[in-house]
Amino acid sequence: MKNADYWRGRFAILENSAHKQADEYLQTLEDIYRETEHTVQRDIESWYQRFATNNNVTLAEARKMLTTGQLEEFKWTAEQYVKAAQQANLSPEWIKKLENASTRFHVSRLEAIQLQIQQQIELLYGNQVDGVDDLLKKLVSNGYTHGAFEIQKGIGLGWDFTALNQKKLETLLSKPWTTDGRTFRDRCWVNKADLVDTVNKELLQGMLRGDPPAKTITAIQKKFGTARYKARRLVHTETTYFNAVSKIQMYKDLGVDQIEIVETLDSRTCAVCQPLDGTVIPLAQYEPGVTVPPFHPNCRGTTCPHYDDMDGERAARTADGKVYYVPANMKYTDWKKAFVDGGAKTGLTLAVAGDIIKSKSQADGGSGVHTVGHIDIETYRCITDDITTDEVIITPERIQHIEERHPGDYEQFVKYIADILANPDYILEANKPNTGVILKEIEENGEKFKVILRVKVESDPAEYRNSILSFWQIGETTWKKNVKNKKILYKRE
Repeated sequence: MKNADYWRGRFAILENSAHKQADEYLQTLEDIYRETEHTVQRDIESWYQRFATNNNVTLAEARKMLTTGQLEEFKWTAEQYVKAAQQANLSPEWIKKLENASTRFHVSRLEAIQLQIQQQIELLYGNQVDGVDDLLKKLVSNGYTHGAFEIQKGIGLGWDFTALNQKKLETLLSKPWTTDGRTFRDRCWVNKADLVDTVNKELLQGMLRGDPPAKTITAIQKKFGTARYKARRLVHTETTYFNAVSKIQMYKDLGVDQIEIVETLDSRTCAVCQPLDGTVIPLAQYEPGVTVPPFHPNCRGTTCPHYDDMDGERAARTADGKVYYVPANMKYTDWKKAFVDGGAKTGLTLAVAGDIIKSKSQADGGSGVHTVGHIDIETYRCITDDITTDEVIITPERIQHIEERHPGDYEQFVKYIADILANPDYILEANKPNTGVILKEIEENGEKFKVILRVKVESDPAEYRNSILSFWQIGETTWKKNVKNKKILYKRE
């Protein structure tokens, strides 16, 4: 089982990857915004050239009706707009408005340019809704499977896993999550209406003031700049939220009971997020936007699994079928083929439950199983009163597990294990029965260590012994987080 820093690092990478995909989409959206802005600018310039006197159009002149020839041209334009709107699957309300406009006998100059402008903005936001929808579906689907891959590779155990289907994706994306009850689609349409209103307002106010067209166009360009910022903020906020949504489903499906908040700690980290970094909460309290990121617009936080027992058995218990050991160097494509796409498990070793705490007296003669120390039973009764032996062993499989996850730690620090077991500084509660988290600081050098110990109880087979599940060196930050976030069963006086 990987340590806490591994989980934080891997899931931060997944979050960053999602936002990079969002940035790639935003570059495309930026181009669409610029194109729309330029089209609106050309339409306004053309309109002014057609109706201006001395480079100015008064409001009274703007409200004059189109001539017969101009009206015929307008109707043809409106009919073309209807076709474009239908092809782009724009709202039925807008299509109906265009159809009505194409049959009217009286249309003012102002109404004509307003219709032109709104058509471009409707197309812009139709593109945006479709683009964001596709982006979020991809992010949720990829986040779900990539997160599952990191967890199964991290705990070293894998089992068959079903990817999210289209219906599930639609359900996740259609559920409002903010206090105003709006989905990202709703928010896009609200932003569209705001842009239409503000552009029309600038156009009207420019006429009232007698502004030249260049000044009016500059004011409208600023409104498009504001709309682009809103779009970017929306995409990044929704990316963080739907990444969180994909994770809760994945955590549930993989049996994760606790999660840890991971914030990007740099000069941009806000006062809201910074103190929440490292906070551990039960999965039952997981609520994106409330207890986990996003905590505010443009939030970059994420979560990662938090394991107390660090042996992977608790996660593996959710598997309905066979469980296999997952090599630490397994690639995502190979994992997906084996565990998501139903491919063969060629080359993978089947994991056997219960083989981690058998003693040296078992039928195989105890080959490679080591006694590494003894515990004071009375001290360790804080884990359970049912302890039946003071002997502690470690199996070759657990040694290999430690070497893979914490290279060099076992060989370098095994000499401390007996002292750690006999004289623990802390025994903390783990999220698994009959298991404890032992913390010990070596007095001679100040080095700190963490041991996950499964104790033997009456209900275990007779040949079982207390067994080390994992062991590694930790830093001051991890030590403090463990003491802060876990229930203290024993503390050395």
